[in-house]
Amino acid sequence: MTKKPFLSVIIPTYNRTGVLLRHLRELQHQTLSPSHFEVIVVNDGGEMFIVPAPPLGKTYGFPIKIIEQDNAGPATARNTGARAAQGDVLLFVGDDCLADHNLLFYHWQAHYLSERRVAVQGYTDWHPDIPPDSFHYFLTEKSGLQANWSILKNADGTYDFEIVVESDLQMGGVTIT
Repeated sequence: MTKKPFLSVIIPTYNRTGVLLRHLRELQHQTLSPSHFEVIVVNDGGEMFIVPAPPLGKTYGFPIKIIEQDNAGPATARNTGARAAQGDVLLFVGDDCLADHNLLFYHWQAHYLSERRVAVQGYTDWHPDIPPDSFHYFLTEKSGLQANWSILKNADGTYDFEIVVESDLQMGGVTIT
């Protein structure tokens, strides 16, 4: 029997407490049981960082760690979160992402059902409350999607990984850009 993966959701942040609070509230509505994930927020040296608290008398309903570090950029904040993670699977999300209620379940399921190690890239679209501006439409030409992975797909269904998408992530001495 395959071991059930445990997710560590890593959220780097810098001076965006308001949007981070909204993100944490969205994570409260996940269909994946909180027993299968933890949330790690890494404050990348932001000034006047306030740990977003849930309403009085409530909890987020999932384990959450807050880590402070000197400002070193989002890649270092992700790595700091990865080092603190207890999960078998790391899920990196931006502080401004508003997660669909099935996000964590689908990531968990992909790893649970796989017989080998896999990387999962989810579909990222604009939240209805935060539509793309003209600059982002320009960058993605047609859709305005935040991560327009369809441009990487070849006619035969394979993906062209020679096109580099910068993400400033370094794991195990290997930089993934």
